[in-house]
Amino acid sequence: NGSAILFNGKVYYYYHGIYEGKSVIGLAISEDGKNFTKHSTPVLKYGPEHSWDSAAVADPYVISHNGSLYMYFLGMDDLMVQRIGVARSKDGITWEKFGSRAILDVGAAGTFDENGLGEPSVIYYAPYFYMIYTGRAADEKRDVGIAISLDGVNWKKLNTTGLFHERKAGTWDESVICDTTIYFDKEKGILDVWYGGGNKPSPDQNLNGNVGLFQMSLDQGRDMGVFDPNTLFSKNIASTDILRGSYPIEGEPGNKQVWVSSDSTISLLQNKTGGILIKG
Repeated sequence: NGSAILFNGKVYYYYHGIYEGKSVIGLAISEDGKNFTKHSTPVLKYGPEHSWDSAAVADPYVISHNGSLYMYFLGMDDLMVQRIGVARSKDGITWEKFGSRAILDVGAAGTFDENGLGEPSVIYYAPYFYMIYTGRAADEKRDVGIAISLDGVNWKKLNTTGLFHERKAGTWDESVICDTTIYFDKEKGILDVWYGGGNKPSPDQNLNGNVGLFQMSLDQGRDMGVFDPNTLFSKNIASTDILRGSYPIEGEPGNKQVWVSSDSTISLLQNKTGGILIKG
């Protein structure tokens, strides 16, 4: 479960391996995409004792955004519970995790990801980051879900059941849909999603596995010149659902916070230069 990205004219390939008895994330760099040289030490290690990622980090997925690299990864705690976190880097080698908590936690009882979640794949398509991730249900069947974010750090899940929870019995992927890799065609607004699948509900890889493909439309026919996030989805999701709450201000000393109150009215508009204007 690795992730390759073209960065500074080279191919940076992130992968997980075992270091000091635990899973960590390493880096190999190539000039031509064929011959790689490993970085001498892991670039992302497990967290401190009793933290949400104290036992392992794995499943890296790296994207470039606004001059920085963002790595989305699986973290596992001492109880073997798996969640998703994010780290950021300017040079692709030195990474800083955001905060001390996961950005996506396990779901409530009865949801498709109550036993754990991981294997994120992420793109940015203004104004949202989109994440497709794998969830493990109580019976160890696996499916994928979608989450969205305005900043790549604070995320909101869009579903409590897997996207393919109604698939028929007897299919090759009846029990497992997982481990996505994505490619986005911006002109068509179509997201190609390759995934691993199998017919055995097991947390290991003995699934009678194969690879499948499904497509999603992110364009939804909207005019980005008059963008209103409240009209993006048929479900009752408003911009205030995502922005409400307390958030740290990047670059501010003293951990200052900005608060968006529950009775606020927020309108997001895209200006002519491609930026986002927040009114309210």
